[in-house]
Amino acid sequence: MNVAPIDPVTRETVRELAAPGDGPRLTLTMPTHRSGSEGLREDAIRYKNLVGEAERQLKESGVTGVRLQHALAPLLALQKDELFWQHQAEGLALFLTPPAEDAAKTDGCLRTFRLPAAVPERVALGDRFEVLPLVPLVSGEGRFFVLAVSQNHVRLLEGSRAVVVERQPEALPQNLREALNIDEYQSYLGWRSNKTSGVGGDVGGQANFHGHGAANQSTVKQQELTEYFRRIGAGLEEFFRDPTPPEHSSDPLPPGTFKPPVVFAGVDYLFPMLKEAWNYPNLLPDAIHGNVDALPANELHAKAWPLVEAFFQAPADQERTAYSEKDPALRSDDLSEILEAAKSGRVETLFIAEGERAADPDPTRSLDQAAVNLLSVAAGDVVSAGGRVFVLPRGRMPGDSMIAASFRYPLQQEANAETDATVGAA
Repeated sequence: MNVAPIDPVTRETVRELAAPGDGPRLTLTMPTHRSGSEGLREDAIRYKNLVGEAERQLKESGVTGVRLQHALAPLLALQKDELFWQHQAEGLALFLTPPAEDAAKTDGCLRTFRLPAAVPERVALGDRFEVLPLVPLVSGEGRFFVLAVSQNHVRLLEGSRAVVVERQPEALPQNLREALNIDEYQSYLGWRSNKTSGVGGDVGGQANFHGHGAANQSTVKQQELTEYFRRIGAGLEEFFRDPTPPEHSSDPLPPGTFKPPVVFAGVDYLFPMLKEAWNYPNLLPDAIHGNVDALPANELHAKAWPLVEAFFQAPADQERTAYSEKDPALRSDDLSEILEAAKSGRVETLFIAEGERAADPDPTRSLDQAAVNLLSVAAGDVVSAGGRVFVLPRGRMPGDSMIAASFRYPLQQEANAETDATVGAA
């Protein structure tokens, strides 16, 4: 199985990482390159600088001596892991838990996640990790697939907003002959589409068949194509059950939970046949139509992204509309109020402006909290409590603030519940 360049993330992943710790928590993020010697050298230099900054911050927080050496051991080991650096995506997030003071000779615990979008080069030390880079993956954003199919070729492309890469799952047949074990398929039948290529919705079409007994041949052909698509669908389902081998991921995805959006690309009359043969919930209703065998991956990506973007944006747009229609007591764009509500599990939906940061204003904290993004704290608490988080461009936020939230119930209801509990205890 191929190494998946993007590591899966679940709500449980974010819940575990978002919880406050008993000691320092170190978050490192950096942009990375998928391949190429120049990119690998740049990544190596950037990572070395981050490790140096991590060492400095840990020393300032009181992690020194043998404990510091063991805290940094996983980061230094990763620096020498050539296989790991040869299989990167667009961004990398690392979460390091140093050993406790009474276990100074135990190596730190490191979790790594390759991300489908670039993230800033940063080291943040605090009493909890910065989980915001992982949040879009929890809601399924950032990862989609293009299934390009013809009689002669099956291609699977994995994409994000910025890039696309060819994948070759072992369970996916390479073409019709391989799928059905046909050696001499075209010796008795020729076929082609009578529609011109294009991009759009569910466009119907017919195949033109030529030769002796064309009507019977047409029926046989349709049956074979149906079976062809069944086997393609089965191969994709197997791949989606385990898209990342455990040896290449610090957080393998639980089987059966990965259901990314899929865009079909191929001659128009094949699309209805695929939908009939493969009952997959996130096969998008719009497709890329035409002969796609000769189209390079970047052109397929350019055609697919507008279709997938609409899929990703729809839930956020619906929630933005719902936010604007809510009673003022059930919404807020005040950071302090939202932080308290998120901590108590009262936030139903959270909106955060992409690329923004908010530092802890309390200078009495035991750790250097200036590095911790409070927007990330809010996001972690909301995900942990089962709420939804949308990280949006500033222009798509429901207001002028960098953060906004809708609540499950008003603050007064929470206060009344606390009062009732106090009276009952008395």
